[in-house]
Amino acid sequence: MSFWPAQFKNNPYHLAFCGLLLIHLCLILTTFRDYGITSDETHHIRYGADIVNWYTSSFQDRALFHTKNTYLYGGFFDTAAYLFSQIVPLDRYDANHLFNALFGLLGIIAAYRIGTHLSSPALGFFCALALVLTPRYYGHAFNNPKDIPFAVCYLWSLYYILRYLNAWLNPSRNTLIKLGLVLGCTLGMRIGGVLLIFYFVLFLAFQYRQKKQAITLKQIASHLGITLLITYSVMLIFWPYAQTHPLSGPITALLKFSSFAEPHISFFQGQYVQSTDLPRFYAPDWLMVILPEFVLLGLLTGLALFIFKRQIQQPALIPILFAGLFPILYAVIMRTPLYDGLRHLLFTLPPLVIFATTSIYNALLTYPRSRQPG
Repeated sequence: MSFWPAQFKNNPYHLAFCGLLLIHLCLILTTFRDYGITSDETHHIRYGADIVNWYTSSFQDRALFHTKNTYLYGGFFDTAAYLFSQIVPLDRYDANHLFNALFGLLGIIAAYRIGTHLSSPALGFFCALALVLTPRYYGHAFNNPKDIPFAVCYLWSLYYILRYLNAWLNPSRNTLIKLGLVLGCTLGMRIGGVLLIFYFVLFLAFQYRQKKQAITLKQIASHLGITLLITYSVMLIFWPYAQTHPLSGPITALLKFSSFAEPHISFFQGQYVQSTDLPRFYAPDWLMVILPEFVLLGLLTGLALFIFKRQIQQPALIPILFAGLFPILYAVIMRTPLYDGLRHLLFTLPPLVIFATTSIYNALLTYPRSRQPG
């Protein structure tokens, strides 16, 4: 995977981004041992080993199916983390924390690529910096094997969706393959990645309605079919339960994790509340608490630019904002039971951070021109 186009390699903002990556990497290497063990880690560490045993035993070792619900998750990250732990001379949990943080670093690269795609390496650098400076993303990157890996793949999937939409009349085979691969990895961790397929189809439909004279439905169906075939194949590789239940397995997992029927106790607004009894605006309240002030300012700035300018300067911002807000709005409307703060919706933070950063960047570029006479 090429992380940046060759023409940007001598750009000062690209060099600044490389410096940011180096600093972040140094912080990872010097602090990854300082993080504690979270409640989910033990289950996912075991799951990664069980998946490897599933393959090495020629599908005879079925221990992975005898867990509470871990088998309903795809094992892409857990399997990769297990293999990583076998080649580094570290305690199993330390190895997992290091791998988790390095995987989180890929999300910083995705933020840079999206910003560069939207405008320039300058915006890419600021998007990456903003994500590094988002505490909820930075901290969880060290010991959250569920939500940070999913957030990273969610962001890379969004990037390749944007790439496809930008060249949708004649997308390269490379773009279709990479989109299918990252979508497959996302679904290969959590069935909630199906949201990205919904976004993809929705944005395709919207773009076709605007420019339907330029492309046929047969061409769109061909692109979509190739992408989904790759996606499904990659998902199956890392998800044994889906291998044994190719159609019903993903549906069962989706229904299970859409309801979070098992009650959990959360501390919210000064009192202990069951996850099934949380107020409708639990998620927005948590957003106000955990998002840095500059992100909140950027979200308000983006909204103001849209209302008063009557346009969004970059149409690609609409999918980014949608990818950040839709899951939160769905949780509000459907009163989805949540717990552990905003952990289940952590994947929405990177798109919101990128939208906010881009809005501030656009406002700063627009303001000097608006001050010029005439």
